[in-house]
Amino acid sequence: MDLTVKDHIIDTLDDLDDNGFKRFKDKLGETTFQERKIAKGKLQNAGSLEVASLLVSTYTKTQAAEITVALLKSIKETSLAEELQKKTAAGKIMNISINIIRIQPSSAPPPRGGSSRRKAHGAVLKTQWLAIDWFCLVLMASLYLCLPLSLSCSFFFAGVHFVDQHRGALIQRVVNVACILDALLGKQMLLDEQYDEIIAEKVPSVQMRKLFVASRAWGKPEKDTFLEVLKAQQPHLIRDLQGE
Repeated sequence: MDLTVKDHIIDTLDDLDDNGFKRFKDKLGETTFQERKIAKGKLQNAGSLEVASLLVSTYTKTQAAEITVALLKSIKETSLAEELQKKTAAGKIMNISINIIRIQPSSAPPPRGGSSRRKAHGAVLKTQWLAIDWFCLVLMASLYLCLPLSLSCSFFFAGVHFVDQHRGALIQRVVNVACILDALLGKQMLLDEQYDEIIAEKVPSVQMRKLFVASRAWGKPEKDTFLEVLKAQQPHLIRDLQGE
């Protein structure tokens, strides 16, 4: 019998040592998602089975898996997070993937002074974006309708945001990624953990690729802001792409 999402979460939590499991529960107790939160009192003496049950009963199974992955990454358990992500494979059928992490600034002012990499106040998780493998979709439509691929691309990309349409070029050609990350963190569009993970990479193309993974959770307003940051930091590149 195939394992359920809950089973995979239990197995993953069982692989944490005592300190890691405690840190995971602490993070989970601080997490608010779609105005829902698991009380810290319920987590205090809970084992992996109880924690997994709380996750899938409080959220949907897909949300529970995605939240678990995000929290594992936040406590630097990246390998376990990636393994769980592969096992649950939320939304991977037909090249469709669902990403649910998004930052929403709270009404409280950001902390004054110190590092800009402090935790964003009032960060919450929210289901936001459905990302589709556009090239496969365009290719299938082109073959089915017997249209030139270029014409099909023009039709489909009419509704795709500029930063998604030029994802490949931006990944390969943006060089000063640190300034872009600083600007996005200052606008509370990245979590501290996401910022740290991306900035730790030394190759700009790898940094941009990871930034685009984070951007899957953004809606149009956030992507508009991303584009404005790119225009400010990489004006010549953006003008070149806009002229294509």
